Amino acid sequence: MDDSADGDTVQEAVDELSLWIQESKEFGMLPKSISVVESYEAPWPWEPEDLEIHLVHFILPNGREGIGIAGPIAYSFSDREIDFSLFEHDELLKLYAGWYLLYELMESDDYQPKFSAEEDQEMIRMLEDEHGMTEVKIVDRIQIEDQTFFEITAVDDGKACRIGGSLDGCFSFYPEDKYYGLPALYYMMGWVFYSDDEEAGDDDEEDSDDEE
Repeated sequence: MDDSADGDTVQEAVDELSLWIQESKEFGMLPKSISVVESYEAPWPWEPEDLEIHLVHFILPNGREGIGIAGPIAYSFSDREIDFSLFEHDELLKLYAGWYLLYELMESDDYQPKFSAEEDQEMIRMLEDEHGMTEVKIVDRIQIEDQTFFEITAVDDGKACRIGGSLDGCFSFYPEDKYYGLPALYYMMGWVFYSDDEEAGDDDEEDSDDEE
């Protein structure tokens, strides 16, 4: 990922997020301080080419603060959901990409998932029988092509947890984890999206080496 950016795009990012914060129901006021803290030239869900993506730190007059995204879209998670100070910038980029991937998918007119009660029960049984979890509840699910991804809550050895995953594998987060305040699928989808991109980049390099 290229982390360079020119002054014009940086100012545009600041202006975009500042306006969104002011108009949002979550924050609803103009930041007293706002600046870009990281810029990327990177892949973005549903886009054929890399985009300029900016992470923008803001502080409100009431003391609330966060790190939002601008460029492909202006948006910020709530500081009531996560502690931004615990996250590396690359981790936030993946979380925002995961959120956006799911948001755009579910808002699309073409999105017509066909969920299976049998697959739901198979997912629950896997967590109960293979991982010993109890109180397993499917909170949400999405479908990409022929694969279903689940957002699940459960109890693992007496501890509440959030689970994001499919029958092929899962991520679990617990109350002490920094990711716990957000849906686990945000992390999973962002991680998968950028992992796939990195693997594609590695394949391109290998092909280039072979040609030499």
